[in-house]
Amino acid sequence: MKKKFGVEVLVVCFLVIFFLFQGASHSNAEEQIISNKGDISILEESDSNLRAIKSSEAFVVETPPTLSRAGKTELPDDIGFPRTSEGFDYSFETIQPDVNLNNRAAVNNRQRVSNPNIFPYRASVLIICDFRAKNGKLVRGHGSGSLIGSNKVVTAAHVVYDRSYGWAETVRVYPAVKNNATDFDMAYGSILYTFGGYIQSTGTSIAAQQRDVAVVKLNSNLGNSTGWFGYTTAKSSYLRLNGYDGDIDDGRTLVTRYGTNTWIENSILKYPWLTVGGSSGGGVYNPSNNQLEANHAYGYSQNNIKTGGGGAKINNAIFDFMSKY
Repeated sequence: MKKKFGVEVLVVCFLVIFFLFQGASHSNAEEQIISNKGDISILEESDSNLRAIKSSEAFVVETPPTLSRAGKTELPDDIGFPRTSEGFDYSFETIQPDVNLNNRAAVNNRQRVSNPNIFPYRASVLIICDFRAKNGKLVRGHGSGSLIGSNKVVTAAHVVYDRSYGWAETVRVYPAVKNNATDFDMAYGSILYTFGGYIQSTGTSIAAQQRDVAVVKLNSNLGNSTGWFGYTTAKSSYLRLNGYDGDIDDGRTLVTRYGTNTWIENSILKYPWLTVGGSSGGGVYNPSNNQLEANHAYGYSQNNIKTGGGGAKINNAIFDFMSKY
């Protein structure tokens, strides 16, 4: 009888240790930060219940802005709609030619930004990524992002990391784009970071959506010319989303949309604003203080009809990630 009891105790202890180990492994996986250089680090655990509001202030350059070069920086050809181009395929962030939302009533709050050189619009960036397919061909896509420091951009993870191709081989960042050009310099992404929990998740699962955030370190201090957004764990009533929608001038012009009818579900900030390829990574922010509250990543559908979009709400873990890397 005593022997049997001892065996049962050992089994129970083994199970407790097993589940604790599994839980620790899962926690560490979500808190891992992985870079395109192969580095892996652990982000310290933080309180995701938002008991204390964390915030980073926006940085505004004196106006009118001091442009970083004389003349315009032209964008490369072949972003936006898929088209024939020798040596290139097109990735997830492009939009099919038969999809056009310009005249859809559901996007009547979407507007072209007439002067992207004013703050904070000039801190919203177009990101053009080239990936390398297994057959050696380059795969090009584009998305949106927000400057959050002198040499740092936040975007959606899937803009710079593709589940088929891995990390982007080349990342180019253009602020304040209008009509295929910008009055500022462009910058290259030198180091890319995202959550291990995103890379290790599948598809568009909830786990993936909650960690679909990436930080791009730039090769220059572009933000010193444009200024940058702050960011916060707070939730405001009135929000705005800036991005480079693929169906507006082939992604070569900044557009904005706004509204008050937003909500949080499964740590995802959702809104009834229609988005398209190229919108991903755009900053969702409070225009009264220019603080980001989420990064757009997904469109949502009901009965195969697009009804809105969403992105990971900035919680303490994402705030710490954006601050540290």
